[in-house]
Amino acid sequence: MNKIFIVDDDEIDQLIFIKLLTSFLPGVQVIAISSSKGLAEKIVDSEVKPTLLIVNKDLLDVSGWSLLNQLNNFQQSVPVYLVSHWFTPADALKATQYPFVKGLLDKPLSEKLIAKIAIENNLHYNPLLSVMAHL
Repeated sequence: MNKIFIVDDDEIDQLIFIKLLTSFLPGVQVIAISSSKGLAEKIVDSEVKPTLLIVNKDLLDVSGWSLLNQLNNFQQSVPVYLVSHWFTPADALKATQYPFVKGLLDKPLSEKLIAKIAIENNLHYNPLLSVMAHL
């Protein structure tokens, strides 16, 4: 089963991510993590390995950039997407320094961004699931 870890300290954003990802990506397990420490515990100290990570650039306990530096030390080819309500051109340039960062995504996530994630990571994307959930 594919596992997507969401690293975001905003509980509302976590709920939105979980709802959208599970609505469009059948068979994906979404695990919400509220801090960089929580991510380190999940990845380093356990057998749970994510298919991909979605990381808030603006975490309260550590910057997303610091977290990327930590991930760089034990990164095992897990794709990472940074999310934020805003990115600067400097952020886009800085992201290119991390080969495992696949993109910068604007919050809130949209169906179009979920489709992009699915295509880039060979995940099964089903837009009809969301439509049927609203019937």
